[in-house]
Amino acid sequence: MTLDRRIPAVYVDIEDRSLALETVEAGRSGYVVILSDRGPHNKVVELNSPTDLYNIFGEPDIVKHGQAHYCADIYLQYSSRLYAVRPVLLDSDTPENNMSIANCSLNISEIITEISDSYEFVNDQNYITVNDSTSLLNINVGDWIYADDIDHIRQIVDIDDDNLEITFDKKYTGTTGTFSTINKYEKFSIESLSALKNVNTIDTQDSSVLWYFLAIGAGKYYNSIFIRGVRNNELEKMYVDDDGTVLYPNMFMDISIYAKNYDNSISLLEGPFSVSLVDVLPNGQVVKDIFSGIRLYLPIVINRYSKLMKCVESIGSSSLMTLDVEYPYDPDSLNRLAIQSLFAQGNILGFENVGSGGFFLQNGSDGNLYINNKLNFTGNDEYKALVMRAYNGTLTSVDGSIELIVQDIYPWYVFDYVLCGGYDKNIAAAARSLVDRRGDCLLLSDTGKISTSADEDIEARLNDVSWNTWNAALYIQYREITDSHSGKQFNVTPVYHAIAAHLLTDLNYWIAEPVAGMEKGAIQDPIELIYKTNFTKLGDLIDKELNPVIVEPDGIYILTQFSTWKRLSIMKRLHVVKFVHYLKKTIPTSLKDILQHKATSYWINQCNIRLNGIMNKFLETGTSDRYAILKSFTSVVNFDDLRSEINVTLSIVPIRAIERINVNILVY
Repeated sequence: MTLDRRIPAVYVDIEDRSLALETVEAGRSGYVVILSDRGPHNKVVELNSPTDLYNIFGEPDIVKHGQAHYCADIYLQYSSRLYAVRPVLLDSDTPENNMSIANCSLNISEIITEISDSYEFVNDQNYITVNDSTSLLNINVGDWIYADDIDHIRQIVDIDDDNLEITFDKKYTGTTGTFSTINKYEKFSIESLSALKNVNTIDTQDSSVLWYFLAIGAGKYYNSIFIRGVRNNELEKMYVDDDGTVLYPNMFMDISIYAKNYDNSISLLEGPFSVSLVDVLPNGQVVKDIFSGIRLYLPIVINRYSKLMKCVESIGSSSLMTLDVEYPYDPDSLNRLAIQSLFAQGNILGFENVGSGGFFLQNGSDGNLYINNKLNFTGNDEYKALVMRAYNGTLTSVDGSIELIVQDIYPWYVFDYVLCGGYDKNIAAAARSLVDRRGDCLLLSDTGKISTSADEDIEARLNDVSWNTWNAALYIQYREITDSHSGKQFNVTPVYHAIAAHLLTDLNYWIAEPVAGMEKGAIQDPIELIYKTNFTKLGDLIDKELNPVIVEPDGIYILTQFSTWKRLSIMKRLHVVKFVHYLKKTIPTSLKDILQHKATSYWINQCNIRLNGIMNKFLETGTSDRYAILKSFTSVVNFDDLRSEINVTLSIVPIRAIERINVNILVY
């Protein structure tokens, strides 16, 4: 309400000009491109725990997923925000290279098949007899059949080969007698689209389709995924007449998503989810849970909760609720019963009807990225190019997310680290271009090859990764570890342990603490370095801004903390680089609300006040040694009237790291 200020009174207005500066502690965020046979493809996916990684993209497996999966896994052991992209080839000119999305559709089929033989129908019985066993060859439990009138259709719930009897779900009430032909009626069926590459190509105006079920990502893995459901008659009681009779039978189900394993056992992956086969009742009422108010319509529930599949509605679904509100009971309940029989295993709850056991997704394929369930990446140039584009932000995504990873002004994604271990030099260069373009995150990489000597790594630094940037760090010496997931031994990229060292130091000290030495660079896993180096070669490696690992009786640890910046500068030290990255992210956040204010002295001075508030806590003379990184700083603020912009110059003098201790022993 707007007050009429003509009335005599004391009016109080409140304007918020306070500032609560961001706390120093912040979670660390990373970015990685992974290879997998499952998971959402060609989009940025946020992972918050190792369980997320395993559930969405599978557990690390050097044979199936390569090195990047292990980098993602170790990252999520110490931090709770990692953005991952799984690049998938869908539009290659070579069709056999393309992956496809496993799918199926629930269709209104209306198929009537005439079966010739001799069948004896008797009124008021729940079974019929046949003359000989050949009459049983073309029918199965679960089929719906009728003699001459579809109104008397019945479902077969049992076939007795010995007594030549077919048992129905309920008594037969149609024409009696012997029939030389019967009709098998298929109202609904499960079909699949072949070589589906883009979900946007699905025809949602097809009146013969109720719903499409689609894997969340491309790949053959999803062909082992199937859906089952059981009738939920408790939810049906939400809609009853004055006598307590259910108005809409067969409308609710509890559905679950399973996987069929290699040994033919099954595993529950998701669910059960309570769903409705109908979204809106004939009176316009939306079907919702009476306690939570959440809509229960099957596509809505699956798309909200499932990390394995999504459901797209087609206009044929409207046929499940065509009831005139004046009718006492729902004539479409038989249609919904037939649908439930597709989902159900065994008897449908509350009925004699039997289900067909659920249905699988179909036609997912791996292209040539996987051969015999093994990753086929080495020499696969198309996929290497795809990974490169995923790292440098030029890969066309399904939702526009990958294109946004390069944006550092009003960023959609905030990264502290970019992880690129186990890929070749060209992919590493693509990752380096990302961090240089953003300027606010650090690339942890290896030299792009498995070197077996210090000389090979020095040569790789000279010819393959001759970067001159402070936004990247190179780690060397692959090392053999025992995989905790499989128990097997393999050589892992040095980035694996570099990630752990950085995140542990960030957590236990702070980002401006050097990550090296026998305490903070310690590698506690039992490892075997692919090569060890002598004192002379160590100096050569360090001169090339490479970060080696040394082994001594006191332990195994990362010796140095250099960026790939070749200039003689403090920015060769990663603890300073990480602090500068922190400032590049923090300062805009603290100042951006000053934009579009009038250029009064108050708002111009706010820049200085806020910068001082941010920077003072990092001075060596501050209250906490934990955050001490600056010997001094100065900030100069000027306003340019012609350009309507504030120019701020922030000068910092970082504290250096202790890199040598010289002890002189004087004997007199």
